[in-house]
Amino acid sequence: MKKIATLILFAFFTHFQLTAQCNPDIEPPVVAALNDLCINFISPGKATIHASDLISFSSDNCTAKNDLVYAIRRLGSGTGFPTDTAGNPQTQITYDCFNYGVQQLEVWVRDEAGNASWDSSLIVLIDKFDFCHLDPIWGNGCAKTEFNELITETTWNFDLEPPVDFHPCLPHPPYTSPCLQQMFIGKTATTIRPSLNKDPLNGVSTFDLVLINKHILGVEPLSSPYKILAADANNSKSVSISDVVELRKLLLGIYTDLPQRESWGFVLKSFQFPDPANPFATPVPGTLEYVYQPNLNENFIGYKVGDVNGNAVANAQAPAEERSTTSLRLPDPMLLPGQTAQIPLYFSESAELLGLQFALEFDPLALEISGLELRGRLITCVMRRFFYRQTKIAFGKRFWF
Repeated sequence: MKKIATLILFAFFTHFQLTAQCNPDIEPPVVAALNDLCINFISPGKATIHASDLISFSSDNCTAKNDLVYAIRRLGSGTGFPTDTAGNPQTQITYDCFNYGVQQLEVWVRDEAGNASWDSSLIVLIDKFDFCHLDPIWGNGCAKTEFNELITETTWNFDLEPPVDFHPCLPHPPYTSPCLQQMFIGKTATTIRPSLNKDPLNGVSTFDLVLINKHILGVEPLSSPYKILAADANNSKSVSISDVVELRKLLLGIYTDLPQRESWGFVLKSFQFPDPANPFATPVPGTLEYVYQPNLNENFIGYKVGDVNGNAVANAQAPAEERSTTSLRLPDPMLLPGQTAQIPLYFSESAELLGLQFALEFDPLALEISGLELRGRLITCVMRRFFYRQTKIAFGKRFWF
């Protein structure tokens, strides 16, 4: 009997505490909304979303769950608890085919005291049964070099307004592709931006430095605006000796990537340069600002940064880069510990060279290279050196132009 009295007393105090807590009730309810729901259009191309369909969890400190009131509206389209024109809770939203794709909503809950809170929900409207006939709103386009070669590993980036991501519910090919082939874009403001940042040495050699130098000196200007853009290695919107220095560091291995640039740049193919000899004179569009139109077909021209003679490999079908080679010879003398010797390095045959790159492999534990002396016609050439040391092998990298 004593135990029963204790339980009755506990229930009395619990009821008393709840009454005090709810008088007045100033604490809003708690709500968690569902996300990533894929919802099909039904005939005739409509989809109605109810607020109660998007509730994952809700509770309140005073109001019973069955007495909570739910409402819904498009994200950012109003303030306060959503109501219709008559002042009643807006419990549903109807979408049509124009709203195909990702949509964001506010899911609200209100208790009996008028306290309210909300959570955001992301849904995806799809047309599995083809009520909307959406074919006209798919886009096409490719990224190619100025020589019409597809750039295979182009990544397509989409910045939507409002900013949301594409969703697995939506049928679209991988983002990495040379072309947008029937890529769903949707009826919304979108920025389409191709990019590729891989293999920065692709197509870059000492010969490119020779050509950039000639362009700077006015001896032999680069022949297209895309080549001039490619020569801007430091993204300064100009071509100068600083770009040569940046590319030299890349060739020597001091850089693994160019600090200020991705390895490829892109320009809308439809863009006409006002001054092809100075492409930096006006902003160059590297993105497409897309607003809904029945069909999109827009291509991009891509250029490999640092490659001004056009021999970068854009895809597996592109022809291999052609470079001539010649042999370097040197004697193999016997050196005693502590002995210093000058070892001549020469070509096996005479050749007219614009530039030269080579590397010497040696064991740094057994040999030290103290310097390099240039003689004859090479004395006026630019020379830099860089040693990459491993445990047992070192490479002395050299180039001149």
